Amino acid sequence: MTTLTTQQLNEFFQLAIALEPENLHMDGEATKTMVKTRRRVLANAWTKLEKSIGHHVSKDAVLDAKIHQTPYQYDILDN
Repeated sequence: MTTLTTQQLNEFFQLAIALEPENLHMDGEATKTMVKTRRRVLANAWTKLEKSIGHHVSKDAVLDAKIHQTPYQYDILDN
């Protein structure tokens, strides 16, 4: 098993929070274009981070690991 570093988990967590609908839509103040652009930028950052570790990471698993203060572990064979 491999574990994300604290820094990696924090980076994924920040992106996960930014991808939450209320944050994407800026509490209803963002235009559709702004939301679309912001979502694309954040999704690209997520993908880049996944590529840096060589593993797909789910938003729900990151949120769960942070909320329950448990390490995010994955099997390298699951890449």
